[in-house]
Amino acid sequence: MKRIVLISCVSKKGNKKTKARDLYKGPLFTNSLAYAEKLNPDNIFIISAKYGLVELSREIEPYDVTLSYVPPSKRMNNPNLIVLTKAEANNWGLQVLKQLKQVADLDRDEFIILAGQSYIKPIQNGLTNILEPLKGLKQGERVKFLKEQNLSWGIIDRKTSHIINEQKRFTFPFKQQENEIPKNGISIIFEIGEKFGGLDRIVRVGTHTGENRLRSILNQNFIKENKNRSIFRKNFGRCFLNKDKSPYLLFWELDTTSKVDTEKNLKLLNLVFEKQLEKKISDYIQTNLSFCVLQVGTKTQRLSWESKIISTLAKSNELKPSKNWLGNFSTKEKIKAIGL
Repeated sequence: MKRIVLISCVSKKGNKKTKARDLYKGPLFTNSLAYAEKLNPDNIFIISAKYGLVELSREIEPYDVTLSYVPPSKRMNNPNLIVLTKAEANNWGLQVLKQLKQVADLDRDEFIILAGQSYIKPIQNGLTNILEPLKGLKQGERVKFLKEQNLSWGIIDRKTSHIINEQKRFTFPFKQQENEIPKNGISIIFEIGEKFGGLDRIVRVGTHTGENRLRSILNQNFIKENKNRSIFRKNFGRCFLNKDKSPYLLFWELDTTSKVDTEKNLKLLNLVFEKQLEKKISDYIQTNLSFCVLQVGTKTQRLSWESKIISTLAKSNELKPSKNWLGNFSTKEKIKAIGL
């Protein structure tokens, strides 16, 4: 018995002939394909409203045909859109089953269908073993489910990086969007100029241990100029100082958080210089960094996922920093080695 995944086509497409796996755009298709590939099936096919059963590697032209219901207002905005009638959809289903019969055993093989009911109903009576992971979910709920499933594998490969890149992105100033940031979660940070395979490369993964502290941590990193409260900011200072070959690098490591440390180290510090450096760090962070957030409830889960993501990123041969990355001037060999 073989396992075969069928993914429905989506309305958002590229504008030129290309491989089917690259033609379809948007989070629903991207997450569906990532989910399908992680199931390690024998075959993955797209069920296209125009072409029927399509291999991922087959080159096809873009089109405006669908089996799904489209509201009149949207149809008016796209006069070229063709919505198949019930009779046409039934004929389409017979065509897909005929194509499937050439590559699969319709009675014995297992078919996992990632699609809405408008694409499943025309073919379901011809297949014996069907699994519908998205059954009963609206489109937005399908995307959420697929993202959660994909992330649960803990694998930050090219497909999962697509998923993370598609998350809502925040940039400074984010005060007015603060209500959209969960109180508990993991922050994924990107930096201008850092890319891999056309995606934004992840340069930091961070979380928090205290309850409801995520927003506070983000403010400490982006806004509050105190490197003793943010190892993130301290690391940027190390990079700037090392890049400039500044002798002040040794003093930047000194802490003044506790009363004992203040009494011991304050007299050694150049507070005017540190204030200038903190401003430089803020300017860089606020101008060059953006972030998305993965909501994770408990401390144990947050620390576990942070560790998994960092570990996988560190092992990847693709996700390496550019030659111009500021982190290359870090005094910490691990930061330079893994690019985080």
